[in-house]
Amino acid sequence: MANQNGNPQGSKALLLAAAKAVMEESGYASVTSRRIAAKAGLKPQLVHYYFDTMDALLLELFRGLATEIVDLQEAAVESETPLRKLWDLLSDRKKRILLEQFLIISCFNRSIQEEMGKLGKVFRDKQIKFLQRLLQENGISEFPWSAEFISILFNALARALAIEPSYGLDLGSEKAMEVINYYIDKFDRKIPDPATTILRLERENAELKARVAALTGQLDAACGTAV
Repeated sequence: MANQNGNPQGSKALLLAAAKAVMEESGYASVTSRRIAAKAGLKPQLVHYYFDTMDALLLELFRGLATEIVDLQEAAVESETPLRKLWDLLSDRKKRILLEQFLIISCFNRSIQEEMGKLGKVFRDKQIKFLQRLLQENGISEFPWSAEFISILFNALARALAIEPSYGLDLGSEKAMEVINYYIDKFDRKIPDPATTILRLERENAELKARVAALTGQLDAACGTAV
């Protein structure tokens, strides 16, 4: 049983953790002040003391989840195996199910809908920037492999493979994971393959030479006109 007279911020954190646990165990419809208080070992009145409404509690709970997810992605893309860590985060079943529940809530809650939009934009923007670097390191610039396409594809696959087994659908999952693992193993390198790096550097060198030649031509033309 938690200390009823303990740190106020500690009690609030306990209530938020309890709300998250209740949602994970029984779904968002079970997130009531009584269930939360019982889970936290606190009095039900404290729920209404810290949160004006249950919507306010859910909003704060989502903001905490959003911050956690953004921080985890930041750590993933800076790791030794960024693509693998990113996939692990995107396909985390517990987090996916929580996000799916907030998605349902957002259909009837404008505040959470707006917060989900903010999370999506920040999350995808950082993800696209990481994927752009990864593609460049591997010398990939041809259609259709854009960072934007890979980001959406990666998220869609992770969502499907994380959520579908929860209602008994796993047909094709094993084969899909074989393909996903193939591409992760192929491109998830802190130090790119030397041959790929050489090709990228040669391409960048050719582009730089062409740019210098174009600028030199413009300069010569300008000097000629001045004379």
